[in-house]
Amino acid sequence: MNTDNDDSKQNGTILILSSDSAHHSQLKGILGDTDLKLQHADINGLFEHDITLHTPDLALLDYSTPQNPQSPTPYQLLKLSEHHFNVPALAICEATETNRITEAFQAGFQDVITTPFRKEEVHARISAHLKFCIQHQELIEQQERFQKLAEATSEGILIHDCGIILEVNQALLNMIGYEYNEVIGMDVITLLTPESRDSARTHFKANAEHSCKLFATRRDGIEIPIIIQGRCMNWKGANIRVVAVRDISLQSFIDREQQTLSAVLGEKDHFGSLVGRSRIMKKVYENILRSAITDSPVIIYGETGTGKELTARMIFEKSDHHRKCFLPVNCASIPDHLFESQFFGHRKGSFTGADYNYQGYFEQAQGGTLFLDEVGELPLPMQAKLLRILEDHTYTPVGSHTTAHADVRLIAATNKNLHDLERQGKFRSDFFYRLHVLSIDLPPLRARKEDVPLLVIHYLKRQTESGRNHAIDDLPAPLLEQLNEYNWPGNVRELFNVLERYLITKEVRLDTHTNNGQPIDESLDFLGAGTPLTVAMERFEQYYIHKVLAHHHGQKNKTAEALQVNRKTLYKKLIKYSSQPK
Repeated sequence: MNTDNDDSKQNGTILILSSDSAHHSQLKGILGDTDLKLQHADINGLFEHDITLHTPDLALLDYSTPQNPQSPTPYQLLKLSEHHFNVPALAICEATETNRITEAFQAGFQDVITTPFRKEEVHARISAHLKFCIQHQELIEQQERFQKLAEATSEGILIHDCGIILEVNQALLNMIGYEYNEVIGMDVITLLTPESRDSARTHFKANAEHSCKLFATRRDGIEIPIIIQGRCMNWKGANIRVVAVRDISLQSFIDREQQTLSAVLGEKDHFGSLVGRSRIMKKVYENILRSAITDSPVIIYGETGTGKELTARMIFEKSDHHRKCFLPVNCASIPDHLFESQFFGHRKGSFTGADYNYQGYFEQAQGGTLFLDEVGELPLPMQAKLLRILEDHTYTPVGSHTTAHADVRLIAATNKNLHDLERQGKFRSDFFYRLHVLSIDLPPLRARKEDVPLLVIHYLKRQTESGRNHAIDDLPAPLLEQLNEYNWPGNVRELFNVLERYLITKEVRLDTHTNNGQPIDESLDFLGAGTPLTVAMERFEQYYIHKVLAHHHGQKNKTAEALQVNRKTLYKKLIKYSSQPK
């Protein structure tokens, strides 16, 4: 098999055991652009011991809804597969058959691929497990070469004396990206992240032989999770320590995938700070976990009040990497002329008013996550400047001649459709595709009204636990029914504001005026009141200008650009309407 990371160059043989030939055809279509070889066999043939196939690298066993009571259990399928081939086995289950997915994991399947098949998921899961097979095979070969050290090693070996590296094997060099001559004589502690060094010193000082999970830093700056295990031995007349090092990045990936499925199948009514157990919210939880296992950029779409920053924080909290800092930035509030200074920092004396060195957002968030809220509001020149960060992870502070490295994970959010902005020429295509690696769509509250009671309970419970006066345990049934029927244009934020008002005044006021099922702003109450056309048009223009101005936080340049009028026209209209009621 080829170890190239490009899935299109992945080699290997996959056996599909299924009584349904349609699954084989579908997978053949999905994997047809790769170098993978597919074999198909009927499950009944496996039971009758009458199949003759070459040993595959991976087995996919169909455990979708059975056609008859005699269909095999997942345990029977797995044991027969192990008897015939002894290779990793993945179950094929229908996405809606949650009980069967649970049974498959309980039986011992390494993973589950759900139907209807999704191309990205099939490629990712098969690639991950084939890579796992490759690493397993490499481990076997290592153990054959280093039989005397077999008990101490899994993938990499280093020998040190009081922390000074004396010897390493090639597997460790591949893992950390260094050359042999670079690491000999190095202090082993310098290969670890700062957070892991104290734990490692304690581990080495105690001559502990149990395993210890740490984080190492590759030569290119990437952090990788490792497990070390050491033993003392006599080598060349000295008592030295042999340390086995195992990269568990892939295992962490698989664990995350299984954690994702557990979250989707679970019956919990919340996920961290996010509340809801509707199907659409479980999909959000799944995407959060998938985003957390990588450092790739993420874009979060959602209306105002749906919890975009909460979602970004959940990704940050669930991530193994970039654990240091979460820095939220509102892109709409940054003036154009301060953009470079705010993001990249500046050096003292670089411009008038630069009386001291200033650390920009990228330096403040170093080793952490930078959350770009309202990223759709960024002007094109600013997008171009951020593009370089996404491409080569470097930037230059204002007034500096030295390039800095940005070890920062970017998460962005917007309530706009970036596809539409791109087509309109308001969002750079290159910036869009660099940013849009992973995406999460947050549903509006009106699309998951079954979660309203849970959100109400969550809010009231939080107020009670905080010791707030006038806190209550629940709402009257008629009031809860009224909340369930409302469309919630302001989403969860509006719901919590309504509950806050209720705790203070014991009154609930909801705007029930709707236009095609959508709420109407009370400022437009003249629309259905028989107002003359000329007056209505003027009232609407006044309303709309102030709404856009408020959206851009009073920035008249951005407001004029959004309205597609020149600044002089905008100023005239603002003066005109300043003496009129809004």
